[in-house]
Amino acid sequence: MVTAKQWRALYYAAMRDSTDFLEMIPGIGDLIADPIEDMAIREIQRTLSPEELEEYLETSKILPEILSMAKTVKIPPPSPLAVEKALREKGWAIPPSPLEVLRKKGWAIP
Repeated sequence: MVTAKQWRALYYAAMRDSTDFLEMIPGIGDLIADPIEDMAIREIQRTLSPEELEEYLETSKILPEILSMAKTVKIPPPSPLAVEKALREKGWAIPPSPLEVLRKKGWAIP
C-alpha cells in the first residue's frame, strides 16, 4: 500500500517531470516552468527525510524524476499479472495473456 507521504513525493516528482515539457514552449516556457519546479523542489525537501533526499538527488541525475522518486521511497513495481487483471477489469480488449499460457504450461509465474 502506498502511503500519503509516498503519494505526495510522487506527485511533486511528476510535477518536476512535467516542467520539462513546459520548457519547450518558445519564449515563455522557462518563465512558466521555473517557479513550478522551484515549488516542487521545496515540497520534496519538506516531504523526504535527509537520507531520502540525498538518495533522490543522486538517482535523479540518471533517471527521470518520477522513477527516481519511486526508487527512493521504495514503491515496488506492480506485477505483470496485477496490471493485466486491472486492465481486463476495466474492459480493455487485450489478447490472451502470455503469462496465462506459460502458467498453463507449468511455468512458475507470480
